[in-house]
Amino acid sequence: MAIVFFVEKISRSLWSRFTATFTAAIVGLLVIFFDLFFKLELFARFVAVVSHIDVRDYELDEFILLAVITMFGSTIDMVWYRSKAKQDIKLQEERLHAMRLTMVTVEDIINNLLNNMQYFRFKSEQGQLLDADEIALLDKQVKETTEKLEKIHALAAVAERDLGQGISGLKLDH
Repeated sequence: MAIVFFVEKISRSLWSRFTATFTAAIVGLLVIFFDLFFKLELFARFVAVVSHIDVRDYELDEFILLAVITMFGSTIDMVWYRSKAKQDIKLQEERLHAMRLTMVTVEDIINNLLNNMQYFRFKSEQGQLLDADEIALLDKQVKETTEKLEKIHALAAVAERDLGQGISGLKLDH
């Protein structure tokens, strides 16, 4: 049972990667079938068209035609695969860039909050209590930080902004 699952998984994987090759091979096998059973002499006609000579007796002519058709399908698969691979690499690079922008922006937001909190820590180390205005300021800074982080979560598109010194972050207010 596990072997059947493994073979099916490989078959689906190979089919998805080499669709044109398998399609061309199937077409080639159908050409051989029709050529053998209906005596169409497709290879002789193919060679005659290509080289303008009359070719009638080749032992492996149908298989050569199959190879030509299959190579054509393989070529198409290689072109598609390379194109998809390039697209995948580009997509991964864009995702990595967006993640780095997000991390830099989160770090900037949190560091700003922590820098502002140093004032309150200094006051508490001195044994001083915070008055109502300072508590309101602290609450405001925590609320602003929370709102900025929520903006990151709600972003629909990535736009960059310069944070200075060659560092880029997310633009939160489009």
